[in-house]
Amino acid sequence: MHMIGQSEMQHLDNEVLDELQDIMGKDFSLLISTFVSDSLHRFESMRDHWVAGDMVALSRDVHSLKGSSSNVGAVSLSEFCQQLEVQVKAGEMDSIEMILDMIGKERSTVCQLMEVFL
Repeated sequence: MHMIGQSEMQHLDNEVLDELQDIMGKDFSLLISTFVSDSLHRFESMRDHWVAGDMVALSRDVHSLKGSSSNVGAVSLSEFCQQLEVQVKAGEMDSIEMILDMIGKERSTVCQLMEVFL
């Protein structure tokens, strides 16, 4: 499995954000606000599911965060979620904690960068 390195990271795809802003107009800030709050809820749920050993719920939440991240141009966040989804499905538990940490840090970075749209 190839892990994304810090130098390879693209936090936000500006083309995706520009296109969304053009399409959504004044509702764009609502989309970003919803993503910021929902991504925090999803991440906290993912942590809780991991601690509880509920891999089905973890897989469901990581899949959802992967999709919403991709939709708003949060490239690396979506890729980290993809990595976690693969690990959970393969039953490879040894790197899940590390990937969850990477997701948490990247989600925080992405949300800080998105503040300019709020």
